[in-house]
Amino acid sequence: INGLKILQPDTHTYDTLSISRIELKPVLLEGEKEIFSSQDVLFERANKVVRYGERAARYLLEFQDELPEEWKKEKYRLLFPGTKRTDAGGKVYIPSLLVSDKKWFLHFLLANGYYNKFDFFVS
Repeated sequence: INGLKILQPDTHTYDTLSISRIELKPVLLEGEKEIFSSQDVLFERANKVVRYGERAARYLLEFQDELPEEWKKEKYRLLFPGTKRTDAGGKVYIPSLLVSDKKWFLHFLLANGYYNKFDFFVS
């Protein structure tokens, strides 16, 4: 996908994945307004919650009409760090869903980056 190779595949089983049962866990810790995070910090935080990966992101994208309208209205960015991809330079990317023109799109987000109150791990 766009020259990115799989570094860590999505190993979670999705027999029980349903939109009604997913939860969003904030990337930020209590009291934080925003952070510029290294990938190590991001993955350390992700390890504390159930980590879905790219297959879950694609599933939710397929059924995006069932996602809560509030998530779209607030322009949440949904993160799926259960899959890691890398480019030729060794930078690590994770799948995410983001809103543009009132639709969800799959995007591969650089793991080293800026995160704010609209960023959530999907668990």
